[in-house]
Amino acid sequence: MLKGNLKKYQIFFGVIFVAIAVFAIVQAALPAEESTAVSNLFTAITLFGRDTNEVNVFSKTLSIEEFASFLRKLVGHFGMFAAFAASGFFTFFSGKNFKKALIIDLLAAFLLALTTETIEYFSPGRAFMVSDIVLDMQGAITAIAVISAILSIVFAKKGKDRQGVFPLVVIASLVFAILFLLFNDDSFYTYFCYFVFIVCCLLSSIALLFSK
Repeated sequence: MLKGNLKKYQIFFGVIFVAIAVFAIVQAALPAEESTAVSNLFTAITLFGRDTNEVNVFSKTLSIEEFASFLRKLVGHFGMFAAFAASGFFTFFSGKNFKKALIIDLLAAFLLALTTETIEYFSPGRAFMVSDIVLDMQGAITAIAVISAILSIVFAKKGKDRQGVFPLVVIASLVFAILFLLFNDDSFYTYFCYFVFIVCCLLSSIALLFSK
């Protein structure tokens, strides 16, 4: 049943996968002024056009510039790559090839992250930032960890052999933790990532309970 549903919607996920990649590349090619304008527009929409110099987010006061940066990092990097990895996984996953789909998906996410940062290096006023690549991969690995844990539970309930699935959940979470050690600038969105990582660990623990 799961395999049939995945095959049925693989084209749908594939379209989303390609669309996100194209959008990311187009955004990376924008000059700094245009990219900032897009970020400011998104910030204004988020604030419902409210004119303010400070924004309170979960009891933390951010300047409007910090809030715009937070949204850009959270949505434009972490969130977009989480969506990219999620759609990519179900594009490549046929119901049995979990490891293959996982590896291809993570490689695709890394390639896109590297490509967009390289394009930004040649875009006027922008730069190549390793920290952005790390944040992109944090988003991708989060999506994979969550999906892995959920599939472990689904397969367990259906009595299917999911050999190698749970270890990959652990590996994904471990890599995720290492990335945080490499990238921790004490910014607000990093604390958000810590929260997501804790959720991933809890899901992995639940997956362990369902493993044979």
